[in-house]
Amino acid sequence: MFGLEVSFKVNERQVRFEAFVQALSSFLVENVTAELRKRTALIPQPALHVEPVRLNRTSKPEPLLMSVSETAHLIGVKPSTLRAWILARKIHFVRVGRRVMIPRETINKICAEGLASRGR
Repeated sequence: MFGLEVSFKVNERQVRFEAFVQALSSFLVENVTAELRKRTALIPQPALHVEPVRLNRTSKPEPLLMSVSETAHLIGVKPSTLRAWILARKIHFVRVGRRVMIPRETINKICAEGLASRGR
């Protein structure tokens, strides 16, 4: 019925289909690889060795005031216990707006001396 003739040429030579596919694939690999090398050369390469930054806990300054929950966590009591001490005026506190804050020096005294020596 219909006749179809296909011929493959590489460098003006007629070749078999398998040879054509092999020549085409090697051509594509070479050209794509070269193009990728050109494009990736524009991307800055990461440093070979980067030292991780280690933060030292002592390098951060201590806050002057701490919240009730932060203080309770730090000294190992429940926030409700700390609020009871504040209500009974057993520890010094500061109001910042509506927030109740405990000065760091008060926290340090509680940690060093304990609450019993503060008039309990």
